[in-house]
Amino acid sequence: MEYGDMTLFCADLANPLAGFFNVGWLGGKTKFPEASVLDSDIEQLKSLIFLPAFRSCHFRISRGFASCPVCNDGGLVTSVIHGETRMLGDFLILLPSLKRGEYFVSPSLILHYVEFHGYKPPKMYIDSLRALNEGDAISAASIFNDAVSNNAG
Repeated sequence: MEYGDMTLFCADLANPLAGFFNVGWLGGKTKFPEASVLDSDIEQLKSLIFLPAFRSCHFRISRGFASCPVCNDGGLVTSVIHGETRMLGDFLILLPSLKRGEYFVSPSLILHYVEFHGYKPPKMYIDSLRALNEGDAISAASIFNDAVSNNAG
């Protein structure tokens, strides 16, 4: 799936979710913002994706793995953290925005897009990522499911 950055999240939903913004949903043919991202921001993104302290920020966990539409080779996507190779592409991330009550929704493949394709997430996303601490864990599934329930009515 491909969605523009900062558009309202709507994948598989009847209505877009107010306050939930797409970031990092790249496709194979559309241009995306490119620029270098600081190594410290990449490490923080790896922490958000791989460290147990942030697992509560993950939701819509699947049994399979999405491949990279930019590489378009159908292969599995991996990244390395602390010398260990890990898989990407099997869940979504809910990153709290610095604006209260707003969230960014990203596929876990966002790390691959940043590391290997030079994708540059929006400044608001990077700022929120930098502000995230291990003690800030949220219940992504609950927040998301509540928003979907409230959006349906």
